[in-house]
Amino acid sequence: MDQLHLYFDKTVLSWLIGVPFLGTFALLFTPRQSVKTIRALSVGVMVLEFLISLHLLTGDYTSGTYQYVASYDLVPAYGISYTVGIDGHLALARAAHHLHGRRSRCLRPGRA
Repeated sequence: MDQLHLYFDKTVLSWLIGVPFLGTFALLFTPRQSVKTIRALSVGVMVLEFLISLHLLTGDYTSGTYQYVASYDLVPAYGISYTVGIDGHLALARAAHHLHGRRSRCLRPGRA
């Protein structure tokens, strides 16, 4: 189980980036007339994305180090690589700012 947890720690951000692209690719081959299938696929991708993102709550956001870092050499001869990670303080600050902004917009009187 620890191996699975370590693997998911390293790949969670790649999954969060890739799942919407895979869902979009699947929508390309869905007939326009099957509205129920399109909606079900869209909701399925959203739910899967949410479930994957719940793993981000297990991070240690007290330090300023990068979390969930993944780095892969794509074309080493040209120095092209794929690197992704989350800065702990920045991620928490953005989440708090986003939640505060939504709440304050909802509480303003006279706004729709």
